[in-house]
Amino acid sequence: MLVTTSLEAVNLDSPWHPWVRRRQGEIWVPPGGCLTRHSTQTEPIRLSIELQQQLLTILHTQEVTTAIPSKTEVPVSISFDRYPLPPQADEAAITKYCSNGYGRGVAGLPLIYSDGAAYLGLEPPQNASIATNVTLTQDANDGSFAADPINSTIPSSNWTSPKLAIDTSVGAFEPVSFSVGENASLTTTGFDMWGSLLVWISDSGVISTKWYASPVDAQNKTWLLKWNVENAASETAIPIILKSLAPVDKKMR
Repeated sequence: MLVTTSLEAVNLDSPWHPWVRRRQGEIWVPPGGCLTRHSTQTEPIRLSIELQQQLLTILHTQEVTTAIPSKTEVPVSISFDRYPLPPQADEAAITKYCSNGYGRGVAGLPLIYSDGAAYLGLEPPQNASIATNVTLTQDANDGSFAADPINSTIPSSNWTSPKLAIDTSVGAFEPVSFSVGENASLTTTGFDMWGSLLVWISDSGVISTKWYASPVDAQNKTWLLKWNVENAASETAIPIILKSLAPVDKKMR
């Protein structure tokens, strides 16, 4: 994708607008941020650490023309402010995250493991055999996230550090699960944290947050987490994002 001086190709109204901002008539992207395609999709294109380093060697207000790998070529204009770059990650580094869902009616509900399925909620589904809130431990080598129980009463013999898994086959709109071992029908690799957002990156470099949540009780206390490959509208599920930030306690303000 060539970076040009055309601003019309950047979708400033996309849900990714915190990472793509208009500033003094220019488009600027904070280090670690992304660009959005101008199309029916609003999936971002991330700038690599190497590319950030190259761009930041140019004066901080100067626009540049360079190449950014992308599945779809779209002209955009970018300029950078001189912010410190994030440190480069050690390839073998392992980082642990909490995960909370945000969307209409889903106000920062925490991630729950329940008998191999992923939920968001204040309590697990009824009749669950093994259920606990979990943290996600990232393996930077393959982008997989292993779940670790927060509930210390769960016997270690009952826990095998299952990995977060999604069905990425064409047209799939299936529940997110936690998978142990190899499963040809599920994808456990390619996840990443962009700031506080949990995203999935395909082999072709397309970045997605196609998380959806479907209520499982009348009080909307518990939601089934799903992955919607086509991002198709649903009458039974709402689009959400997963963040490593817990909701702000308004009582503390």
